Amino acid sequence: MNYWQKGKTLQNGKYTIEKMLGEGGFGVTYLARNTSGHNVAIKTSNRRVQLQLNFKQLQQYFIDEAKRLSQLNHCPHVVNFYELIREDQLWCLVMEYIDGESLASLVTRQGILPESKALDYIQQIGEALKFAHSQQILHRDVKPENILLRRDKSEVVLIDFGISREFTFNVSQSHTQFLTDGFAPIEQYFRKRKRGDYTDVYALAATLYVLLTGYPWQGGKISHHLPNAVDRYDDLRQSKSDPLIEPQKINREISNGVNKAILKGMALEPQDRPQSVKKWLALLKPHNSGNSQFPTIHIPGIKPLSQISKIKALTQLASNRNFQPWLIGSVAFLLILLYVYAPYLPSYRRSSPVPPVEIDYGTLEKLLSSEKFSEADEETFQIMLLLTHRQKKGWLDTKDIRQFPCTDLSKIEQLWIHYSNERFGFSTQKQIWIELGGELGVYDPDVADHFRTTVGWSSNNNLQKNITNQLSVPSGYFPLKVSDRIWKFGAPYLGERLEACKVL
Repeated sequence: MNYWQKGKTLQNGKYTIEKMLGEGGFGVTYLARNTSGHNVAIKTSNRRVQLQLNFKQLQQYFIDEAKRLSQLNHCPHVVNFYELIREDQLWCLVMEYIDGESLASLVTRQGILPESKALDYIQQIGEALKFAHSQQILHRDVKPENILLRRDKSEVVLIDFGISREFTFNVSQSHTQFLTDGFAPIEQYFRKRKRGDYTDVYALAATLYVLLTGYPWQGGKISHHLPNAVDRYDDLRQSKSDPLIEPQKINREISNGVNKAILKGMALEPQDRPQSVKKWLALLKPHNSGNSQFPTIHIPGIKPLSQISKIKALTQLASNRNFQPWLIGSVAFLLILLYVYAPYLPSYRRSSPVPPVEIDYGTLEKLLSSEKFSEADEETFQIMLLLTHRQKKGWLDTKDIRQFPCTDLSKIEQLWIHYSNERFGFSTQKQIWIELGGELGVYDPDVADHFRTTVGWSSNNNLQKNITNQLSVPSGYFPLKVSDRIWKFGAPYLGERLEACKVL
């Protein structure tokens, strides 16, 4: 269960571990040397995965990744896969070692890339994705960290197919909710939603966005200029404005064509994006026209017509003795008009906040005191929908939780804690999340899977109904429905809100 140290041999001496290269949500990757003296990368389960109760099930991810990589071995911009081995009861992927750095590291180190260079890298990764899609494989985690630039070359390689999945274009299928905020499109936040080439198009466009505007992670959290799809959806629903800043407003050197292509690729709704990587890449081709519509022909000794016109106009304006009094008079007249008619002009102030909702907690208390926990769970969910004005939607997002009224959260929590002898409640779930290594306010798919197993939510088919005996389910089982109907997973966000409200 420990990490491998330098000098450890695998497969009877075929590979020797040199050092650890890095660790992700599921795996840890080592640099190793084979008997021929060549470097290879070996990826296997990290310590966190090894300690999980469903460890054997999670091992299947490595077998699946090996299968998919073997299908892509003929693509020059996908990491080469050599073999699948088993060592210390762990499945291991033996792959090409790429000497270089990730595009995330490159942009962090040297700043934004020139447009031509960024487009070259994106074109290469686009070719890799086109090939993967032809094999019915979605990557689902395209981002600068998963793109490696070979040292002293202009060649990039797509890595980490750990959460990639087979797909049928535009058909609803069940997929695990592993994703990276900012790069994942809206459909990846649902376990069952139509997916297609356009799913990776969003991430590829977001990657280009970052290469041209700067790396978005600041202090471990994503910055404002690359919001996740959930926040974009929520802001559009509430204020009709998209928080995604146009890349050209951040970097004025971005051409009009590339600016439009990025925004098109990052369209929130799948049907509004180009439906294939090929179609999206085609939008990038006119980038060399820059920000002007037509090229300017320069002839020695002749000034451009637009320049001559501007000079002539300014000369005439400057020589006009009546210009200054006329300008002052015009401005004064406009100010008088504004003063007189201002009260009648339409107001563009945002609508006033929705008034607070008064809740009767009598029904919830009666259900809990009678130990009708399943019904109390439903009542809790309906109360929280009512307090956040989300009855029509039927689900909550992270913003709703972060703005949830502290007084009502405290009341709900006190009732659950009191009538379950502290076995149920959001604070109980918060403590379990922390004990499993989770961070409040941060979604971690590995911790979420372990949490579900710990509290008895491991499978929707195993969820029990009409529970009246609290000892028949694990501690932390309730409230269930609220967490199930929050984007990604409720426990870390509810726990964060408890802390902010100083509840218990």
